[in-house]
Amino acid sequence: MFEINLDSSVIISNLTGDIHSQQVIKAISKLSSIDAQIYVSLVVYSEIWTGIELIDDPMKKKEAIDDFEQMLSSLGVKVVS
Repeated sequence: MFEINLDSSVIISNLTGDIHSQQVIKAISKLSSIDAQIYVSLVVYSEIWTGIELIDDPMKKKEAIDDFEQMLSSLGVKVVS
């Protein structure tokens, strides 16, 4: 089984739809198609949540939370220390 630990920049790219988001989506889809086990460290998880907590607009914050939770659950991402 292939295992990979995602960096926060990969997750942020996916959540913000930045210039690299299409490549990130393709890479994550490929990982998912080969049943790779995807991990994020507690540090990465905390970095993402800190960024979400700093969003002032309540609607954008809720959207970011929903997108992040959906990404983690749909890919079966495991948070590890």
